[in-house]
Amino acid sequence: MAQKQITDNTPSPQPQKIMKPPVITQNQTLPPVVPVPKPTKTEPQYKPIPPELKIILDALEEFEGIAYAARNKIYQLYGPVDYQIQNSTGKHHTLEDVRMSFPEEIEAKLDFIEQTDKIIIKSKMFLGTETFAKIASAVRGMGGQYISAGKDSHFEIKKV
Repeated sequence: MAQKQITDNTPSPQPQKIMKPPVITQNQTLPPVVPVPKPTKTEPQYKPIPPELKIILDALEEFEGIAYAARNKIYQLYGPVDYQIQNSTGKHHTLEDVRMSFPEEIEAKLDFIEQTDKIIIKSKMFLGTETFAKIASAVRGMGGQYISAGKDSHFEIKKV
């Protein structure tokens, strides 16, 4: 049997030419330097809005107008909104009630401090977004609020 001869089809490397800088004699002059223009900022090219989206935009503007009118009517009838969080349940909160409203794994991350008119909840460690949201929801459900004060940030629940 005749054996096939395997040939390498990859091109052989060409020897690199070494480029020498041009030598300028006294009679020769350099070509003039052409300044490179700075890139200019182009305005974004917007596509025309399709008619279907124009209808949606018109509807959104109409909804905004209706919401604005409704808000003003509510203010006329009831006065300004008091955003002060109040005890929504009307229940007297004790330290044990507040502690029992949290799962054990969350309660372990918190310090509970009882004062004469309120219960203060401080975190022992960084809570993370999800745990913080769970605590905030439970505290709001008891008529409490979050007090943002840097390292002294805490939750407060009125005992009322």
